[in-house]
Amino acid sequence: MNLYFINGSDDNGDSMDLFVRAESPQEAFDIWKANDINIGWSAVFEGVLSSEPAEDAGVEDLRFYLVPENNVAGALNWHVPEGVNCVAHVNPI
Repeated sequence: MNLYFINGSDDNGDSMDLFVRAESPQEAFDIWKANDINIGWSAVFEGVLSSEPAEDAGVEDLRFYLVPENNVAGALNWHVPEGVNCVAHVNPI
């Protein structure tokens, strides 16, 4: 089971961030969609993961970051092999 940080915002700049435990980015996306608390999350982003490479994700996309779990105290680095990395994204509508 992996830990994903799903990061994005709606057109008003409201956070749609969520931490999700899932087997894959697709499962994480399905869980994220199922936890829409009547604020229109699914109306802001396309209904499928993008086929574009994860490194092409932009700030306007819903980004899926794989959070490593190494049980070592300290800060987690971003965008390094052993750190937090974007592994998938969904384009805005």
